[in-house]
Amino acid sequence: MGQVWASLSPRKEFVKGIHCLQAYSSLMIGWYEEVSGQQINIDKSGFLVHDKRSSRCVARVRQVTGFVLKSLLVRYLGCPLFSGRRKSGYSMDLVQSVIDKISAWRSRCLSFGGRIILIKHVLSAILTHLLTWNLNMLRSWVPDSIVEEIVRKPVPMGFGQDNAIRCLTESGDFSLASTYPISGGQRPTSFMFDRVWHPLLPIKIAFFMIRVLRDRLLLASSLGRLNVHGPSKCFCCTEFQSESLDHIFSKGDLAQFLWRFFGHAVGVVFREAGVRSRLADVVGLFGGQCAGGPDGVVRWEMPSTGICKLNTDGCSLGNPGISGGGGVLRDSSGSLIFGFSIPLGELISLQTETRSLLYGVQQCLSRGFSRVQVEVDSLLLVNILRGKSRCPWRVRSKIESIQTVLRMGWSVEHCYREANQVADALSKVGALGSGIVIYTSQSALPRPARGAMVLDSTGTPVLCIRAMRS
Repeated sequence: MGQVWASLSPRKEFVKGIHCLQAYSSLMIGWYEEVSGQQINIDKSGFLVHDKRSSRCVARVRQVTGFVLKSLLVRYLGCPLFSGRRKSGYSMDLVQSVIDKISAWRSRCLSFGGRIILIKHVLSAILTHLLTWNLNMLRSWVPDSIVEEIVRKPVPMGFGQDNAIRCLTESGDFSLASTYPISGGQRPTSFMFDRVWHPLLPIKIAFFMIRVLRDRLLLASSLGRLNVHGPSKCFCCTEFQSESLDHIFSKGDLAQFLWRFFGHAVGVVFREAGVRSRLADVVGLFGGQCAGGPDGVVRWEMPSTGICKLNTDGCSLGNPGISGGGGVLRDSSGSLIFGFSIPLGELISLQTETRSLLYGVQQCLSRGFSRVQVEVDSLLLVNILRGKSRCPWRVRSKIESIQTVLRMGWSVEHCYREANQVADALSKVGALGSGIVIYTSQSALPRPARGAMVLDSTGTPVLCIRAMRS
């Protein structure tokens, strides 16, 4: 470059040399971009010269290349370029960048349980993209009205074996009993007939009671309806009477004596004299079933040291009706770790219990709690989780998710409703609320839950009474 300038002495020739150098510089930059695949940004580029280089030379380089004059210290790809002694201050920006990156990684670290939840959701999202309804194939097999109903259902998830589910039964299995109603043979259910077919009642007695209720016993009155007439009199009464269903089992002398003797002993007051009416009065008294558990005093028990206890509950105002869930996690001293209230839409009781428990378990995992004792007041849910009761198809996917976590060493126990009042109060708040609420302090809890929390932490007992329900 210096030789070219030296050969161009007149000013006119010097200007032509400058233009040639600019063209040569542009050509070299073009070659570099073509070979490296990188495009040079003139505005971000610069050049360095010695401190003793004249300003005229600097002006020529700036004019030829279009670059900006830079001075040390400069940074290239985040690294400092300098001359002279190395100083720690030159690398402070680079060190701070590494610290910020490590801090960002640490804040994104998850616990073991959190990683399981993250992996599960990622795999579920992959299946959502892969498994979609093939509308063209569906329309080739079923009517359009049914296709619209199918696509409203979520795509099946999980890695288990595919199973056909019959929605007309709770278990999802096919049964003739579920087919009978849609065949047109369903009749209104009877209060009496439901009590007659009881698993603890001998089949011979059940059939006899059916014949009594339907007046199908071999009596003179029944034969008379078939135009079969003969002598008929009851030998159990002081005055001979014709044998009929009501006379033998209700209005006869012996029948009235037996009804009065056993009825007064248990406090039954019969409204009418007919046999069906008397049986209805008896079944109304003894047909209910106890809610379970002996009467007595119960209290919320604190967990062992190093273990947290999660209590959850579901609330369905109508079953099905407006539903909500609630739960609370406490440490071994009874102190609140967190609580939650969540609206769940319109569900049945078992669905609300299951979804509330699943949400509480997920919250525990996301917060890094690995040793948790679970308590719920739904004995059916506990038996399903332990494999003692069949799982309804409506909650099968949620139950499988909860059982996956329980295999990590968690335990699930049943408690009475009186020992689960904090979760019960939070579930009612969730049913009437409009969004998810997380409580991190005891003062933030709703008043009913806060009062029950104080009673539990002090070990105050609660009277547990199980009344007979019809």
